[in-house]
Amino acid sequence: MAWFFTASRLRWPTALVLRWGQFILQGAVFGAVIAQLVEGVPNFQLYYVVGLLAIAIYNIGTVAGSELLSDAQYGVEDYLLALPTSRRFLYMGRILGAGLMGLLFISPPAIAVLAVTGQLSLPVVLYLIFLIFGISAGLAGVGIAFAAAFRQYEAFLIASNFVDAFVTRLSAALYPLAAMPVLYAAIAAYNPVSHIAWLLQPLFGIATADMSSTTSVFLFAWVIAALLSGDLVFRYRLEGRRQV
Repeated sequence: MAWFFTASRLRWPTALVLRWGQFILQGAVFGAVIAQLVEGVPNFQLYYVVGLLAIAIYNIGTVAGSELLSDAQYGVEDYLLALPTSRRFLYMGRILGAGLMGLLFISPPAIAVLAVTGQLSLPVVLYLIFLIFGISAGLAGVGIAFAAAFRQYEAFLIASNFVDAFVTRLSAALYPLAAMPVLYAAIAAYNPVSHIAWLLQPLFGIATADMSSTTSVFLFAWVIAALLSGDLVFRYRLEGRRQV
């Protein structure tokens, strides 16, 4: 089921190449320009690139939600709901499919960055793949919950883009906490995108003082909350009746 939800992405490989190209352009060109303007942050361009990876992982939730509504518009979701299988099974298929989409979208450029920075090794690559898959799948619950709650593609896009912009801008993914205003830093410290970036940074050789012993626990709590909320809204809201 997870592969069914992911296989459609492979039918248009140009979309994947464009996403990878966009990441390279933004990290190599725009990141280099910004690095010339920022003072007091060593190797800021790499910090910026890793932040882009963290934001991309978080945004997989929006992709999962848009896929759900796209399938609903074209009757695919009605067909799936008519199958003799549980709604939770379909939900888990979408969650795991989001994890696979995360691997397709993010793993190649992330591994390329590891190679460029000289941090490429099998244990690091395996751990990176685990983080990308696990966090993408977990936080996809938020996107699926949004999609199932709105049930209209246009309304979902407006709401999700607003929330995504708000969350990503109020994070420490693209700028360290120490260089932020106090109020901004207080919000960013509890932002899931910040914690994703802090987990990724050591893999790319970035020594960060922002990551604490509670980072993994905090992010794990975010993932569990996203999965539970997505499961609840998907099963009880999408069809307008209870289905187990």
